[in-house]
Amino acid sequence: MNEAKLLKDIRKYLGSSTILDSISENKIGKILEEIKHDYTPRHIYGVYDVSIKKSTILFTGTILSINSQNLSTVLKDSEKCIILACTLGIEIEQKLKQFSKSNIEDGILYDAVSAAYIESYLDDVNLKLSKTYLDKGFYMTMRFSPGYGDVGLEVQPTILDILQAQKRIGLTTNDTHLLIPRKSITAFIGLQRTPYKNSEDRCAYCSIRNICELRKGGKYCGTTQNTK
Repeated sequence: MNEAKLLKDIRKYLGSSTILDSISENKIGKILEEIKHDYTPRHIYGVYDVSIKKSTILFTGTILSINSQNLSTVLKDSEKCIILACTLGIEIEQKLKQFSKSNIEDGILYDAVSAAYIESYLDDVNLKLSKTYLDKGFYMTMRFSPGYGDVGLEVQPTILDILQAQKRIGLTTNDTHLLIPRKSITAFIGLQRTPYKNSEDRCAYCSIRNICELRKGGKYCGTTQNTK
């Protein structure tokens, strides 16, 4: 993992204006070591031929179709699409629930560290997939998750069904389509024959772009960054 980016992401999840004292810094270090030692992130993925009709994306061999201008733009040159899911597991969910009842301050730190950790894990998966498919003549697009732009969370249950995620890695959704365990991610990554160029505003797909403190300061969180 990229430790520098991981620490940067932890601060991102805590809030861009958060100032950490030495005690909190030490706690973050200990939480990181605990997560690395006690929890094993897991991921699964499938690769599907993809076609786009107007703004509707069809994934061959599945029942999934998504009407999205934003995702269509990302996948417009893609022949195939990786659909993936990863999770840090149910055990950490139980740990966070314990903190919510006993130590809210430490719970906030644990929540931020675990969120950054699963994101960093997915970055590593992304890099490995990029190398694998480059050998096969494909370039990867940016990573695009449900909840970005005009792709709603209602696609989550179908994604998990396609990947058999509950059976394989224990990943489900609740009634509002949020992933359970919470420290989990699903995403789409296009595979195309030419290098991917993300010419769009990195914040274009973000639902909080108009109130984002990072953006006001001329920065960005990186969640929609070109991951190739």
